[in-house]
Amino acid sequence: TAKLIGNIINIKEITFSFHHALQWQSIALEAMQHAAEDYIIGLMGDANLSALHAKRVTVMPKDLQLAKRIRGTFFNES
Repeated sequence: TAKLIGNIINIKEITFSFHHALQWQSIALEAMQHAAEDYIIGLMGDANLSALHAKRVTVMPKDLQLAKRIRGTFFNES
């Protein structure tokens, strides 16, 4: 969650670079954090199922890649 909070702070910085008068309501940032957490939890769950299907207990990068591909998440995430 610390990285998610950092990413939310980055969102504020990015919007500030476009327009200095934009402000974020705390509820909007909280909603973005919840959405990000839900996405990551679901992705990790799908990757875990992929690892279990391969008779492994450890999630590997290829499991995450498969989960993202099946979900239709094709953009590159850092």
